[in-house]
Amino acid sequence: MKTYTVTEAAKLAHCHPETLREYIRAGKLVAAKIGRAYCIRQAKLDEFIQSLENDVVQTSLQQRSEQQCQKSKVKTRVSTRETAFGILTSEQAISELDALLAPATRRKLKRTEYS
Repeated sequence: MKTYTVTEAAKLAHCHPETLREYIRAGKLVAAKIGRAYCIRQAKLDEFIQSLENDVVQTSLQQRSEQQCQKSKVKTRVSTRETAFGILTSEQAISELDALLAPATRRKLKRTEYS
């Protein structure tokens, strides 16, 4: 059974030792405290690194999915507002953009401005 100090484990995980200490305190990395130092078993360190890799992969997949959804929404908006020839003139494009941006840029009135 191989064990590591926080410094050794940080080198293997390619992070700062304090980062590992924070994970230990948060309960995300299992370690035993011997005296003032933490002792990390290799099996637990391997599990922790694998879970970090899975989190990174899941996050990147989610971001890609969101980007694809945003691209498809933009394509859908443009395709439903095409002219008879399939091309928007600059004036039409400006009016379309104004219509899309108007709700987001509309100024909210303060309570004192109602009176």
